[in-house]
Amino acid sequence: MTENPLEPPLEHAHQSHNAPDADMSREQLMAELERLRSRVSELEESVTKPTVTAAVSPDELVLQAYEERFRQRFSRAFRFSPDAMSLIDLESEKFLDANNSFLGLFGFTREEVLGRTSLELGMWVSSVERANAISLLKSSRELCNFECSCRTKQGDTKTLLASCEIITLDGRDCILTLAKDITERKQAERHLQEALLREQQAIERERLIAKIAHNIRRFLDLQQILTIAVKEVRHFLQVDRVVIYQFHSDWSGQIVAESVSDSTFSLLNRVIHDPCFGGSMLDPYRNGRIHWIDDVTAANLTPCYQDLLMNLNVRAALVLPILVRQELWGLLAAHQCTEPRRWQEFNWLLLQQLSTQLAIGIYQANLYQQLQQQAQREQALNQVIQDIRNSLDLNTIFATATSEVGSLLQVDRAEIVQYLPDQAIWLNVSSYRRTANLPNALGLRIPDTNNSIAAQLKANQIVQVIDYGKEADCTNQPLAQQYPGSWVLVPLNVGDIVWGSLSLNRCDPQWQWQEWELDLVRAVANQLGIAIQQSQLYTEIQDFNEQLEDLVQFRTAQLQKALEFEALLKRMTDRVRDSLDEQQILQSAVTELTQGLTLYGCGTALYDLEKQISTICFEHIETELPTAHGRALPMSDLPDLYRQLLQGRPAQFCHPRIPDNPSEVPRSGFAILACPMIDNGQVIGDMWLFKASEAVFDTLEIRLAQQVANQCAIALRQSRLYQAAQAQVQELERLNRLKDDFLSTVSHELRTPMSSIKMATQMLEVLLFETTPSAVLATRSHQRWETTVTDPSRSTGLDLQKIERYFHILQDECDREIRLINDLLDLSRLDAGTEPLMLMTIDPNIWIPHIAEPFVELAHRQQQQLEFHLLNDLPTLTTDLSDLERVFTELLNNACKYSPPGARIIVAATVETAAEPEILLEAIPNTEANIHCASQANQPWLWLSVTNTGVEIPKHEQYLIFENFYRIPNNDPWKHGGTGLGLALVKKLLHRLQGRIHVDSGLNQTTFTIQLPLRIEG
Repeated sequence: MTENPLEPPLEHAHQSHNAPDADMSREQLMAELERLRSRVSELEESVTKPTVTAAVSPDELVLQAYEERFRQRFSRAFRFSPDAMSLIDLESEKFLDANNSFLGLFGFTREEVLGRTSLELGMWVSSVERANAISLLKSSRELCNFECSCRTKQGDTKTLLASCEIITLDGRDCILTLAKDITERKQAERHLQEALLREQQAIERERLIAKIAHNIRRFLDLQQILTIAVKEVRHFLQVDRVVIYQFHSDWSGQIVAESVSDSTFSLLNRVIHDPCFGGSMLDPYRNGRIHWIDDVTAANLTPCYQDLLMNLNVRAALVLPILVRQELWGLLAAHQCTEPRRWQEFNWLLLQQLSTQLAIGIYQANLYQQLQQQAQREQALNQVIQDIRNSLDLNTIFATATSEVGSLLQVDRAEIVQYLPDQAIWLNVSSYRRTANLPNALGLRIPDTNNSIAAQLKANQIVQVIDYGKEADCTNQPLAQQYPGSWVLVPLNVGDIVWGSLSLNRCDPQWQWQEWELDLVRAVANQLGIAIQQSQLYTEIQDFNEQLEDLVQFRTAQLQKALEFEALLKRMTDRVRDSLDEQQILQSAVTELTQGLTLYGCGTALYDLEKQISTICFEHIETELPTAHGRALPMSDLPDLYRQLLQGRPAQFCHPRIPDNPSEVPRSGFAILACPMIDNGQVIGDMWLFKASEAVFDTLEIRLAQQVANQCAIALRQSRLYQAAQAQVQELERLNRLKDDFLSTVSHELRTPMSSIKMATQMLEVLLFETTPSAVLATRSHQRWETTVTDPSRSTGLDLQKIERYFHILQDECDREIRLINDLLDLSRLDAGTEPLMLMTIDPNIWIPHIAEPFVELAHRQQQQLEFHLLNDLPTLTTDLSDLERVFTELLNNACKYSPPGARIIVAATVETAAEPEILLEAIPNTEANIHCASQANQPWLWLSVTNTGVEIPKHEQYLIFENFYRIPNNDPWKHGGTGLGLALVKKLLHRLQGRIHVDSGLNQTTFTIQLPLRIEG
């Protein structure tokens, strides 16, 4: 076994306690090696120096011991390092040692490696790479992180990342190598680079496809699309030539677009016929076959195909089909002309995507071209249709249609033939000839019997005859000799009926009619059918217009007559309604009706249904019509007529004139219209209209007469109602005057006796109780009379308490009657309105407490509380002081009278802008005072209110308390009684003062509020 120079002696190995761990890192190992090399250099220098003595110094002994320990540590790190490490003699290039990682990497045993070179072991893949590495190492004594390819014992190639350094051991130069296997990393990098390359190619391919697709969308010209596509593809693939080959119907084809790197390679517009391209090749290309040839000379091709490619200067080719709507349109081919080429996957992927985009562009361009052609044809068709529609004359329409269609389609003949079934022929009514030397077919009569072409036309079928001379039947054979060639015949339909046919002819018997030509002829035929129908309708409309004009004139006259009747009816209605005099109403009606309808005369009669008599009351006569005014006609003389009239239906009749007949029907011998006058569903009379015996009353006249009769009936009812109302008004006025006179007389007549009764009562009281009249007046206000009887004998047998009560009742009733009389007189005075206002200006802050002062003691006696809530500095008030005092004292008197003990009576005054209260009883009717209130609506008003608690007025009675003689039942706790005229007087007095009052009652209290203007307007 070869000695390992790094292996320490066995006896020293056991004495080493500082051996490095097997896991010492490469950096630590190299650092230790560098320190050892420095130390070795120092020792070599010391060895070269002359020695003084042969004795070993202590330092050298220490150094030797240290070197020995280092050898032990380095040996263990070398052997157990995870990286492949080896030690090679620089001169012989033989391995001195290798660690386990090195042996495991290359698959050798230690015995196979030691003493042999790397060349002998066949480790280097490239001898050049090995020589370069050794040269660099020797020149610089170290080589770091260089990549090299090595071969294992099994023959596998490994990529290593190696570092080498020349070191000196035991006096000889050695190469210390350290290597790491980076094969997997390099493979990953290579795969990544390939993926990136593929991705870059895909991006470039997609960019190119997008660019070409954009150009395809930009342009609709097919040649421009193809030219741009081949140019872009050739630049991208860097080939010599890219062509697009379009197939013909016989599967030959033509180069329709190309891009070449050299003009000598051009094949543009060259027609190529490949004899080897047959049916067996069509289906694969239809299914998307991709065909590529890397080298034409080396490929296994048929001789004819190989010769064709060589003649076209093709050395390498990549060919893909172009499928437009699943049909094989052509081929897209990339050619290398000068040398072979190995086609990559991304090459045919590009052409495959491009062929799809080209198919879309070709389809779009073809579609655009078809649309352009269709638009041109439609434009021409529209022009033909417009020319047809410009006229309603059939001859002009036919001449225009045949000439326009013949010129548009460039046919030799264009004919319009009319089918006449009653004559069993087809008549040529319009003919167009492209040249004048062609025979003229205008007026040609074609038999319908046994005519196969005619039978197809009558079945509404389009007939195509390619060669008329060969396909004609016996009926058409003579015509085929005179008019040969290819024909197309389209039926002309008017509605659901075959009117005739539009026929086109080309003298070429082999001419194949194109579908678009048939569509155009069909469209023209449809328009001709419409034009024929319109012309027929126009003729009918002209006849109808003449009839309509007559009818319009008739209707216009009727309308004019109706308008005149409406105006007449309105005029008569207004005149009838403007009057309430029955005689004027009826006389005006018969006069207006006679003149408006140009009648002989008109009369009106009123019925007495109890006596069954019709009396002619009013009439107006224009001509020889005899008068019958005032004549009473029994209804039994004309029972049928009056039965119909009483049913509310007008009657038109004519009686012949019977001379010298005393029982003659009045005014017989004329055309008569009798219309009932109906009021509220009851016939009250009739109206007779007279014309000449031969005349007839039309519907408008009958309707007008009936409407006039109805208006007369309504006017009569209104007149009678008005007369009745007038009579009632006069009677009411008479009664009111009697009432006023009675009240005035009675009041004055009653006042004198009541005054006497009152005086007599006072004197009787003086005599009975021996009191003075002044004492009587003083004691009258007490609840009990306190009198002293001076002579007891005079009171013998008399009950003074009863006498006292009777006198009290007598006095109260006397006062009540006097107040009632005074109130009635005041009401009469106010209703008359003859007394002027006596205006005075007062200060409400002083006047209100002064007037309310007598009621303070009264409220105190009745255990009531009287309060004043007056606004400070109330403005002065200009009004009639006596009327206002009467109003205020009445409200205070009522508050004290109707409030229970313990109640509060509140007098309040403020100034506000007048507004409508919730419950408002207007004291001002629609008179001049109301105008004054409206004019002062935004002016300040005095608001004076009297509120008493403990009592409420029901809601339904708040509007009644201001009526004459109305008193709220069961609402008088003190039993004072009253006349029921107090609040009525308040209302009228406030009316006189241009004020208003309202009441508000609820929550156990009642408030009366009066509103007065601060100053009464004149």
